[in-house]
Amino acid sequence: MNHRVLTLLIFQFLFCHVLIHAQKVEPTYPGGNSELQRFFESQMIYPESMKSEKKSGNVVLAFTVTAVGTVRDISVVSKSSDAFVPEAYRLVSLTLWESGWRNNAPADIKTTLEVKFSYKKWLKAVERRGYENPYVLTYAVDSSVKVYPASSLHEGVEVILDQGQNFVTWLGKNLLFPDAAKRLGLKGQVVIRFVVEPTGVTSHYFIDEPLAGGCNEETIRLIKLMGWKPGKINGKAVRSFYVMRIGVGGASSDYRYFPANQGGGSMN
Repeated sequence: MNHRVLTLLIFQFLFCHVLIHAQKVEPTYPGGNSELQRFFESQMIYPESMKSEKKSGNVVLAFTVTAVGTVRDISVVSKSSDAFVPEAYRLVSLTLWESGWRNNAPADIKTTLEVKFSYKKWLKAVERRGYENPYVLTYAVDSSVKVYPASSLHEGVEVILDQGQNFVTWLGKNLLFPDAAKRLGLKGQVVIRFVVEPTGVTSHYFIDEPLAGGCNEETIRLIKLMGWKPGKINGKAVRSFYVMRIGVGGASSDYRYFPANQGGGSMN
């Protein structure tokens, strides 16, 4: 191989190496689009003018997902009606993301998202969740988008289980231990961080320590089955983070709850 060919090959290798590391990885919503739509359905306040006319529509927004997964610089790309814009802004402002990457590091990345407003779907969501407005409940609610750490809460998050049940007995009734985890004889733990909304709905499931074999998915399913009492500050229910550690042991159906200090709440 002559010197010129060798130089060309080295150049091509270096060029490809730079391209790979310069590639942009888009931010993602934890759990994907289905979880994002579920979150929007749980929080949507239908605009009064569109509700009275039973109208549907959409808004496409551009925004930046920061390197820490928050949202800023929201702007309108397109809209079916001005009436939907404020609620679209509010819903997107509530979201937290798995940050995108550039040059092999978390980075601020601009993205777009369509927020759909379906009057019929909204009516069904209201029937499921039991309220029209997540800020008009039987208790005081903080209306900001801020998600508080457990250490800031005056009253911690609590899990609401059936009367007379503790977490161990509840798990025994509701756990569907993944077949793949049984076959593999997995042992370890799932550490999951999520938001408990002021309504008691859970959202934004970040798997900080994953475990294969369907254990992550089963942990999220169990969290959604539980009832949750939101944390409070100055008597108002707020958005707050909760952390759970679920231990998985051996080949048996062994899920164990390990209290996490950063959870800032209690399990009965």
